[in-house]
Amino acid sequence: MSIEQPLQIVIFGGTGDLAQKKLLPALFDLYTQDCLPKMFKIIGVSRRDWHDESYCDFVKEALIAKGKQNTKQFLKHICF
Repeated sequence: MSIEQPLQIVIFGGTGDLAQKKLLPALFDLYTQDCLPKMFKIIGVSRRDWHDESYCDFVKEALIAKGKQNTKQFLKHICF
């Protein structure tokens, strides 16, 4: 499926349990199934005072914990 409209997804509570265990892996699955537009960004909002690199590491670890592989291209849509 080819979606041409750009998309921005904002996750409130981006460092929380729901994001870590459910939302981020589900978005990764949508990405691997080509169900997201070519141009999309995922923005995590949280009360934690993390820099971009810290959030990227958090997302990568969350995906690896769920057995997801080849996350490098997906992370480019979060870590920009």
